[in-house]
Amino acid sequence: MLKSLQEKFLLSDRGVKNILKAGFLSALLNLARILPYGMAIFFIAESIEIHILNISAGYSFLHYFIGLGLISILQYIVHRFQYNAAFYNTYRESTRIRVDTAERIRKLPLSFFEKKDIADLTARILGDVTIIEEAYSHSIPQFFGSFISVTIIFVGYLLFSPKLALAMYWPVAVVAGLILLAKNKLSENEWKHSRQKRVVADRIQEGLDNILDIKAYKIKDQVREDFRKELDKEFKAHTKSEASMGALMAPLNSILTLGSLSSTYVLVQAYQKEAIGLTAFVPLLIVSFIVYEPIRAIIPSVMQLIMMEIPISRMKEIRAMSTMEGEDLQITNFDIDFEGVSFSYEDEGYALKDINLSIKQGEVTALVGPSGSGKSSLARLAIRFWDPQEGVVRLGGQDISGIEPEHLYKYYAMVFQNVVLFNNSVMENVRIGKPEATDSEVVEACKAAMAHDFIRLLPQGYETLIGEDGRLLSGGERQRISIARAILKDAPIIILDEASASMDAENEARFQEALSNLIKDKTVITIAHRLRTVADADKILVLDEGEIVEEGNFEALIQKKGLFYRLWTKQNKIV
Repeated sequence: MLKSLQEKFLLSDRGVKNILKAGFLSALLNLARILPYGMAIFFIAESIEIHILNISAGYSFLHYFIGLGLISILQYIVHRFQYNAAFYNTYRESTRIRVDTAERIRKLPLSFFEKKDIADLTARILGDVTIIEEAYSHSIPQFFGSFISVTIIFVGYLLFSPKLALAMYWPVAVVAGLILLAKNKLSENEWKHSRQKRVVADRIQEGLDNILDIKAYKIKDQVREDFRKELDKEFKAHTKSEASMGALMAPLNSILTLGSLSSTYVLVQAYQKEAIGLTAFVPLLIVSFIVYEPIRAIIPSVMQLIMMEIPISRMKEIRAMSTMEGEDLQITNFDIDFEGVSFSYEDEGYALKDINLSIKQGEVTALVGPSGSGKSSLARLAIRFWDPQEGVVRLGGQDISGIEPEHLYKYYAMVFQNVVLFNNSVMENVRIGKPEATDSEVVEACKAAMAHDFIRLLPQGYETLIGEDGRLLSGGERQRISIARAILKDAPIIILDEASASMDAENEARFQEALSNLIKDKTVITIAHRLRTVADADKILVLDEGEIVEEGNFEALIQKKGLFYRLWTKQNKIV
């Protein structure tokens, strides 16, 4: 049972025990809340004996006051323990889920992030876990508590009078059956709402990311209209989901009321046949109208548990994904070898087919070819952003699939076309390359990257906040910050992915000068569309449709007059 609950609700060993503990305490709290009704019933029974049947001498008010006081103390104690178990412990459990989910996402291959957007990941870690957290604290313990307390009361009535017990509790079975019949439809409606809610979140993220283009091309009215349509769909899906649950809850409550009528009928029959006296008839009649309160309280919890299935399934989707594991192996040689490597993205054909090559330490190896030929895929396999479906990638003779990714990444420095900068100072953005670096080391790296001169001209120099994604800097300045970061890291392997593709001639000259300071005595992989930037490479690999079709230095490939020659000729004609 414990394992089943763990799997269903994503609980830890400690969490499932705390949930069950909270459930039992919720049951005790429900029973404690019924005790004042019991006192009232005794009072009514005694009043009947005194004023109607004349078989009792009088009230003992002191006993009732003492009893109510003790009940209040008991309720406080039980509620205190129930609150700690249902809220404090379950909040700690939801914190564990957030941390575990973030840790698992950290270990996922980069292919996962290419399929998922940031808004969706944020929704999972924050929004989905919030729903799960609320169910942990407000629904699951209350569900188990109500189930236990209702069962105890039912068994008590069953021992007292099986006929009365069945008259009282037949609606419970009907309500449970109707919920089971409607569950799939309710879940389907909530799934539709959840999917449309993510579409709206994506549109918001897309609009914020492209706000400059939206304004520049004057398409704000079109974007706003498209967003309004998606928002209207979300509103309708949300309304349908909520309305379907509300439409079900109303008749369920009515059905429970029918149990009071059937119980009244059985009690009247028993009283007329003198099977029970007046002192039992009146209290039991009152009980037949209040006994359904715990059941009515459990219905919203059941609805929330149905809604909980969606975030649970989304969290399980992440948990089911294979993470990239490995050992902290020490590498001393930085040759990169591909042995029979083939790789494909999800549900797509092979991006790389049977790649065999050796990238030597101390050399610059350039990857060129038409768009979609597999250049970036090959470079990212070398970094272990993904693992190939076939073949082996080795670093210094070690299969990198056996090396823990974050340990492996310390041997790599990367400069991409799209530089990621943070809304922090220039100093701290460069220091990412080596978190323990001193200020003077950062400055020296910036000088080597030809970035020192423009940094000095910023309002606060190295302490200037550069804005989100470095928006206060030009493209060339951002690239030089990226190179300074890589120089500071001083990793033995450098990956350059279209690093100068969007630069003008002046910035590219400065970039190439800074680059020469970065790649000395390193293992370098550079990807370029502009072939003149790889003319000095030690080895050029020409890829086409996922295969290496040519290999050699610049002069040899020009003389060969193959694909490289055709690309070179085409670019020069354009120029």
